[in-house]
Amino acid sequence: MTSINAIRFNEHQGAIATDEEMTIQSEVKLPVSDKVRNVIPDSIIEQYGLVASVSTTGSAPFGVQLTDTVRRRIRDDHDSFILRTGKPPAISKSVEDVAELAFEVAAEMRKDYIDEVLLTRYGFSRKDYIKGFYSGKDGRVDIKDKTVLESANQMIVGKSEYTRHFSRNHGFIAGWSSVDNFRMYYFSLATLLLEPIGTFFQASGSGLDSADIVFGEYARHLPLDQRRGDIDPVDGLFTLIKALNMASRMSFGCGGYPNITIFDGKQKENSKKRKEIADHRAKFASEIVYAAEEQLITRSLASECIEDTLVKDKPFHESEQKILSKTKNLRALSRLLRGYKRSDGISLADRRRK
Repeated sequence: MTSINAIRFNEHQGAIATDEEMTIQSEVKLPVSDKVRNVIPDSIIEQYGLVASVSTTGSAPFGVQLTDTVRRRIRDDHDSFILRTGKPPAISKSVEDVAELAFEVAAEMRKDYIDEVLLTRYGFSRKDYIKGFYSGKDGRVDIKDKTVLESANQMIVGKSEYTRHFSRNHGFIAGWSSVDNFRMYYFSLATLLLEPIGTFFQASGSGLDSADIVFGEYARHLPLDQRRGDIDPVDGLFTLIKALNMASRMSFGCGGYPNITIFDGKQKENSKKRKEIADHRAKFASEIVYAAEEQLITRSLASECIEDTLVKDKPFHESEQKILSKTKNLRALSRLLRGYKRSDGISLADRRRK
């Protein structure tokens, strides 16, 4: 259960925002999940300016293994090129290359998992199933039992209770490179699909329906030329956080601190082309947007503080003091952010006294 969201501002800039909550058997929730991770080694970022992250929903261990494997393969491929030629590649990989590698690794992981289930239950693999036999202790064993054949087929296509959950893993790849600029891709193991994200936004996970309402309403007011790649980054970040806030409030399995990753290919320093914000600044940004939604601060003030905190990297306590001094109702704001229901800061007992 999760909410992962991506947005493209223009050909060089975009962002991902995820929550951090995971659920165990739909009964226990824990704010411990790492749903968006960098897959480019630091040395390659410094050399080429290539930045990319993979964000996943489904199994938390799947996301960790996927991103670790992709990062290792990118590093190994780079090192092997140097060993063969005596010099590093002249140009970096593209974001499309990274997306294809991530999908390839994810598909391999799915195949390996299905093989483990088949071998554990029946003693044969996917390849054996296709051949129609496997080698047992006493030689060749034909796979002829109709019940076994049907059960194995359901496992392979991801419809069995033993493999269905693994096929639900899906996610995004987003990043910037000097080859193809900022790009976003979506992949799914249920349909074995990898494709470029066709709109300027994408939401997924259990928070999909809630987040899509926010994105859809925002898109409805944008002309086509802006949707194609002329979205103000601060305005886009505000909407991205608003969508995540909505999912965290309304959708099962979403919550905790936001994790916000910003891509900016316009930065001159390669190390600054990707920035991850998952500390108190991210929580503060979600509160800024919530306060603006409830009209306790102005939208212009909220945008200013979002820019200062997330884009310009100013200490968030500066924006915090600014908001506290300019809010329309400090008591109402304080109570709202502490979880009270909205009442303009006046309790029912106080209303009755009046």
